[in-house]
Amino acid sequence: MAMRVRLLSGEVVWEGERPATLAALRAAVARAWGAPAAELAFCPLGPSACATISTDEAAWMTMPLELLAVRDPVLGLQEEFLAMLYPMRGVLDLDKWPQRLRPALEHRGCILKAVQQQGWALHIASAELRADREVVLAALEEDGWALEFASAELRADREVVLAAVRQQGRALNFASAELRADREVVLAAVRQDWRALCFASAELRADREVVLAAVRQQGWALEFASVELQSDREVVLAAVRPRGRPARRPRRAGARPHAH
Repeated sequence: MAMRVRLLSGEVVWEGERPATLAALRAAVARAWGAPAAELAFCPLGPSACATISTDEAAWMTMPLELLAVRDPVLGLQEEFLAMLYPMRGVLDLDKWPQRLRPALEHRGCILKAVQQQGWALHIASAELRADREVVLAALEEDGWALEFASAELRADREVVLAAVRQQGRALNFASAELRADREVVLAAVRQDWRALCFASAELRADREVVLAAVRQQGWALEFASVELQSDREVVLAAVRPRGRPARRPRRAGARPHAH
């Protein structure tokens, strides 16, 4: 079936067989419209038009055959913006970002693309985008540490925190107090990284199953268990059981590693 792309005026700007990729559609529409391809995005026609603007190849094959083309000048900055991410990594002072690229920091499409490549980029996003569930989940899929930069509401969201700790257990440090006391969340965290135990609630650091999950990975985890479990024979035996080459005792079990 043919695909049809319209402008906001209702004019059909392009019609033809569905291209193999979104990039190919963008190029075809750009030629027909005389607009820069880098600035084009598409959304379904209908009452919710422009509510789900897409610039993502991953969503391409699920897009309908009737589309609305929109021109967004900020999208034209995306390639340069993404190229700046690595050298600017760790720069929290946004005043150091080039003025011409700052609109991209509040642009959902640019930030979504950025966090899919490097989850830490969530920290340069606007407050609104750090509260955007889809953007945050995309960041966490790439880097669980990005939970640090999510909104307080999302750091209290069970699904979001589970996504973070399953990717990086020590991201438990940035979860709400309620979720640091959630048994399923804490178990997921310590199974990914035994050092996450130090961020669990006091009640869960006294939970035999949780502590055993940690000490069976690394005996040093016993340090974070409750006093009662530090004297528990089964737990202590699990902690001291030989595991081959002994690990060096961590100075700061919960420390975030340096940027890589």
